[in-house]
Amino acid sequence: MSDATERTTMIEKLKIQLGGGSDGDGMIEIELDPEHYDAAVNFAIDKIYEYSTGGVEEQFVPLTVEPSVNQYQLPKEVLQVKKVLRRSLTHSTGGGSEFDPFDAAFKNAYLLDSGRTGGVATWDFFSQYQETIQRVFVGEMDFIWHVGTKRIELIRQPRETENVLINAYLTKSEDDLLTNPHTKSWIREWALAECKEMLGQARNLYPGGLPGATGNVTLNGDQLLSEAQSEKERLVSELKKFRTGNVGMPFLMG
Repeated sequence: MSDATERTTMIEKLKIQLGGGSDGDGMIEIELDPEHYDAAVNFAIDKIYEYSTGGVEEQFVPLTVEPSVNQYQLPKEVLQVKKVLRRSLTHSTGGGSEFDPFDAAFKNAYLLDSGRTGGVATWDFFSQYQETIQRVFVGEMDFIWHVGTKRIELIRQPRETENVLINAYLTKSEDDLLTNPHTKSWIREWALAECKEMLGQARNLYPGGLPGATGNVTLNGDQLLSEAQSEKERLVSELKKFRTGNVGMPFLMG
């Protein structure tokens, strides 16, 4: 749950935009309850998670693999697992030849003394060599990712204790989303559209209007529903244009 100030401030702004006040005055009797505003903000945050890479971030999650245990529970923030990286070449056979010394030796020989040896071409050759070594000596573990339960299942049965790194996408916290200038305004606008939709549906329950001092007061339920629909379409389009700080489309060649 986000900091109460951020969420409360956003809800107060939604009330004002709908024609009310922070104290609940300024509107006719048909208005939204506090739980409706909370629901609207939740809907907006869920939409960010669903459609925008601005709602996730790539991280490395450490995991200790135990012998004969091939299923592990990951934090609920993990949305998708890309790779399970081992920190050694032949750990399962007892060798334990680490990647890091080879990498360090290469940098010393080719990068720090690039005037006489090495260069970009050699770096590319060595990078391909590392990829080949990883494939030959199982530098990455095969796995099955269970999205619903947040459990990862390793295909091979581990033989001994080993520290691995899980390259994964994690959902950003609500605090991050409500303070990030790219996502904060989008969430507020989507939540406003949700509020208009809920309010429009409620007001359409009284097609004849409500009694007033000079006759029935016509409610604007249809107008609110129409505005909510058009605003949602616009906001989805803006997600596709990377308004919320998405990574963006990669270059395509060929």
